[in-house]
Amino acid sequence: VFHVVPSQLALIGAEMQLANEYGRERIFENLLEPVARNYDFVLVDCPPSAGLLTVNALTASDCLLVPVVPHFFAVQGLQQLVEVVARVRRGLNKRLTVGGVIITDYNARTKMHTDAASAIEQAFPDELFKTRIRHNVALSECAARGVSIFDYDPKSNGAKDYSALVREIADRFAKW
Repeated sequence: VFHVVPSQLALIGAEMQLANEYGRERIFENLLEPVARNYDFVLVDCPPSAGLLTVNALTASDCLLVPVVPHFFAVQGLQQLVEVVARVRRGLNKRLTVGGVIITDYNARTKMHTDAASAIEQAFPDELFKTRIRHNVALSECAARGVSIFDYDPKSNGAKDYSALVREIADRFAKW
């Protein structure tokens, strides 16, 4: 069984509301705990920031999957993320691990992407998934229409890449 709980506009002010709450880093964990046992996996999509919403998700998680666009600043951001994960692990969640890094929006014809992908591979040799999600216009188009790539253009490179990634993730986490 697969369930999706979408974000809501009400989350816009959530970080400000959480700021003054006691145990603010564990609010999501406490809300998730009673329902999480009904699922094999719970995936939480987070903003690319280290704000309270993301810290809440990291505190409630066992494993982190990190999508990264192969740009210089994204590689620097990955290094900062590793530091955030280490702090969360030390103070809030000892079981948190980086379970995988996913290169997205990849264009093998650009030196910037190939250089950044090499740097990511060197920094995360065990965590990096082999599958790279290639740059694909259909991925942007389906997101703009609010449908999955598999419904929008199932024969596109984006659909093929994400199918391969799902298989690779399933293989990796079958060992968990």
